[in-house]
Amino acid sequence: HIMPAAIAAALDVATVVDASGGSAKSEDMTKVQKAPLGGKAAPQCDALTPDTDLVTVSVGCNDVGFDSLALGCANLLPIPLGDAPWGRPCVQKHVFGDWDRISNKIEQARGRVDAVLAKIRERAPAARVLVVGYPVAVPDSGVGCWPKLPILAVDVRYLRDKYLEMNQMVADAAAAAGMEYVDIYTSSIGHDACQEYPDAWVHIINFDPPGIPLHANIYSHTNTAQVVAAAVAAGQ
Repeated sequence: HIMPAAIAAALDVATVVDASGGSAKSEDMTKVQKAPLGGKAAPQCDALTPDTDLVTVSVGCNDVGFDSLALGCANLLPIPLGDAPWGRPCVQKHVFGDWDRISNKIEQARGRVDAVLAKIRERAPAARVLVVGYPVAVPDSGVGCWPKLPILAVDVRYLRDKYLEMNQMVADAAAAAGMEYVDIYTSSIGHDACQEYPDAWVHIINFDPPGIPLHANIYSHTNTAQVVAAAVAAGQ
């Protein structure tokens, strides 16, 4: 995978084990992950040993299901003729009075993130553990850029709030586990899906560079590697 390889290159370490997996959830840390096309990946925690001295991990986003949430907010119309993609804000499907479906999913994901970090500490008791947050997706301010990013202004604000809430959950879990949280979001502000390439570090529907919509691209992975490497160096 791009990011682990970039981090390893930036750190110039002797031995690196890349156990990362695309679309992985917290359960894939301890169970076999089944890939969409039929492949399988070993549990990620199997790569940990008592001799492991540094661990970097990103976990939580797929448990919350943020990518599918954002894609479900795509709207082809600016007026509410029907549920998304026919103009009605998707926030109406997730917020009912004081109850917020996505905040609830973030709260539920916290327990799973806690369990992953506890398992890492169990398997690699002497390791320094860096819990890596997530980079910007929708713009950090403003109302977005419909129709380039076909998400209504009210939903852009909602997604931004939920994304920050998710990152804070991961940061809180890291602090509770006595581990280091690496903020990637701040360094990626201004490189959201509304920007033009190469300033955009998030795919929309674009084939250069190739990638999955609303996922980080090579520029984002490179930035994350640099921030993580700097965090490692700062703590040495």
